Amino acid sequence: MARVRRVEILAARLRRACLRMDRRARSGSHALPARRVFGGLGMNMRINTPLIEAVAEHIRNILGDEWDEQAFLDTLDGETDALDIADKLLRDLNDDRALAAACKALADEYAARAKRLEARQAAIKGAMLTLLDAAGVKKLERPGGTISRRAGSVHVRITDEDAVPSQLCKVVKRPDKTAIRAHLEAGEDVPGAVLERSPDTVTVRVK
Repeated sequence: MARVRRVEILAARLRRACLRMDRRARSGSHALPARRVFGGLGMNMRINTPLIEAVAEHIRNILGDEWDEQAFLDTLDGETDALDIADKLLRDLNDDRALAAACKALADEYAARAKRLEARQAAIKGAMLTLLDAAGVKKLERPGGTISRRAGSVHVRITDEDAVPSQLCKVVKRPDKTAIRAHLEAGEDVPGAVLERSPDTVTVRVK
């Protein structure tokens, strides 16, 4: 009960602060209603981060040294749609994960089917060649198409890679990132390379 009462007091104080923010905002060029944080749906979602940041900062100032994370979140939830947005983003993420997995499974299934169909095409062409040889002809014209024998193309087949002279081999130059990182982390300068931190991301754990 004490926590509930405390949240109610915080909410009342914050509501007064938000009203002052609204009046100041309306007097300027942009109006930001206190509850208007979440606009649009899906990929068209617009998150009013300035308002959320302002409200969150007010809550922190009100709590001061008596910081209580649950009270902070409860009050933020009461005065903005921030947690509703988080819930929707989680639902969207889980939906997209499921769809992506289904699409990948379907893509794998179609890829396997495509390989089977390609193998069947090769077998059919082999049967056609056998038929031409058996008939002793180089071409058969039929209503469904013309079957013609074509001489095989000449290509190079490597029988022993180690025996091929080096001047006839391609050398692929590729930076060794593992070795480069070790040098950079040791404080050494590596021309053409720097250590760079990737953008922050989030992790999501479903209980």
